[in-house]
Amino acid sequence: MPAETSRLVPSVRLRDDEIDALLDALEGPPGAEAKREDRRYPYRIRGMPLYVQHPGAHAPIGYRVPTRNISAEGLSFLHGGFLHNGTRCRVQLLTTYGTWTNVDCAVSGCRHLRGNVHEISVKFERPIDPSQHARCAHRMQILLAEDGNLVAKLARHYFEQMNAHVTHVPDGAQAVTLAKSHEFDIVLVDIHMPVLDGLSATKQLREGGYTGWIVAMSGDATEATKNAARAVGCNHFMAKPFKKDDLAKLLDLVRDEPLVSTLYDDPEMRPLIDAYLTQLATQVRSLETALAGEDLDAMAALLRDLKGEGSSYGFELLTQKAGNIANNLEAGKSIADLRTDLIGLIKLCHLAHASAKQDGSAASADAGASNAAADVTGNI
Repeated sequence: MPAETSRLVPSVRLRDDEIDALLDALEGPPGAEAKREDRRYPYRIRGMPLYVQHPGAHAPIGYRVPTRNISAEGLSFLHGGFLHNGTRCRVQLLTTYGTWTNVDCAVSGCRHLRGNVHEISVKFERPIDPSQHARCAHRMQILLAEDGNLVAKLARHYFEQMNAHVTHVPDGAQAVTLAKSHEFDIVLVDIHMPVLDGLSATKQLREGGYTGWIVAMSGDATEATKNAARAVGCNHFMAKPFKKDDLAKLLDLVRDEPLVSTLYDDPEMRPLIDAYLTQLATQVRSLETALAGEDLDAMAALLRDLKGEGSSYGFELLTQKAGNIANNLEAGKSIADLRTDLIGLIKLCHLAHASAKQDGSAASADAGASNAAADVTGNI
């Protein structure tokens, strides 16, 4: 293949601020993307590698293009020229891990914007997991304990716009029950509620070994109230009435990149991984209970299970972390010595997420460019 195919040509001859302004102008009103059947997520990369097999060309040509957004089915970006529908392409998508993955696709739309700049839409040959590439694509699970229906409706409205699902309960007692039996990224509790108030609910969860994020909220934002929330184990305090920006900042504060299975790209493994994740949710709750009760025997058994099963389902990090803690436990270290490591392992278990595997790694776009160009002709 000619050497030219591994060179990436800047496609859009505009300054960065001009590109940003152009992309910003394309965005609709807040929540507009949520109404699309194929939900799009912001994916702003300055120079995504794009390889285009132009009709009649001997080899694909490589470009650097600025991207706009991404979905499970496709991607949109800016390009300094017209591309016909159906034109075969390969894109290199940057992951949240800083690696690159090659995805084959075809042009599904092209519209003129200004000068020679066009917005290009491509459809992937097979669906991807957009949360690998845009953290906001990971749908967060929120448990909201709030006795005010209007407040709950407003929170649900805002959270849904930010790709977060809300489970609402009107009192702290129900929140404790659900938090112990389901996986949530955030438990959001009003301090003043009937049956069981937010601080008492938090205290019960922490005493039961719950290690997830708990956020207190109240119209009383005095230091005394904030200190009381911290004292029972709340991770954060949010004053009421809240605004959409307050909830967005909360999600950004809590959001971690998911721990993905490296085997999910194998269709035959997917149902097995899903079953493992269901089992893992039960195991992690048992581990929290064992930690709270300092039950060494139960903890050792759970660590052995996590160590033995994690890597079999593509979660090598779980195997490594569980194995290290199990070895230290057998060596005579106390639970007090291992508490920080155990809480870290529990957090990893909560982050375990079924996802497509990563396609290798590269320090930069250029590092992976030659590999993408080397085999693109045979597949496009």
